[in-house]
Amino acid sequence: AEQHWRGAPPPLAARGGAASCEATDGDPTAVIAARANLADCADLNAVPLERRPQAWRLDWSEAKTASSAGAYDVILFADAIYTEEVAVSLAECIDHTLRSCSEARVYGAAAHTRVGASDFCREMRLRGFVAEEIEVGCSAAAEQDAIRGIEGCDSREDALQLGPCIVASWRRGPAEEGSRDDGRRLELFFDQALGEAERAVAARLEASGYVPGE
Repeated sequence: AEQHWRGAPPPLAARGGAASCEATDGDPTAVIAARANLADCADLNAVPLERRPQAWRLDWSEAKTASSAGAYDVILFADAIYTEEVAVSLAECIDHTLRSCSEARVYGAAAHTRVGASDFCREMRLRGFVAEEIEVGCSAAAEQDAIRGIEGCDSREDALQLGPCIVASWRRGPAEEGSRDDGRRLELFFDQALGEAERAVAARLEASGYVPGE
């Protein structure tokens, strides 16, 4: 089976037995960095050359011409949605490149207050995908260590990126009898979380004496 990964997971997928694995980014500089990281990854020394991950540039809005339809069994993304337009482009790319079978899966993570997260959930639902939130459980305790290691500070209040994220999976519908579909709930959750965050920022600005202008 082929697997389509973005970011850190390619070596793990290859070591786990994926027949092929690809990392993509829309930024050519990021692709160059990814290729260098993969070339220096010692974990890949035991993986046959034909199964080692490849990195290439992929603009999601150009996926229909740049990538084969139904090419991948698994697609993974994280922290990839920043605008409503990007959310729609990512959903279009997934719909085009994911295999047309109920076993194919998409796994993604998005911060609670990320602009476009609700739009992505809505677009996936309209394209017939079924969503299921994945409980991260005790692994969420790693957040404090990540903040300290990545941003060099000891509290979430001092961190550049505040707030937890949601991890979910999507598959092509329709929903099976007795199965859950969290698509609408996630869509509403992200809408509400972003609205609350925007109101909190506005309140802090007002309390500081800032008066927004036209």
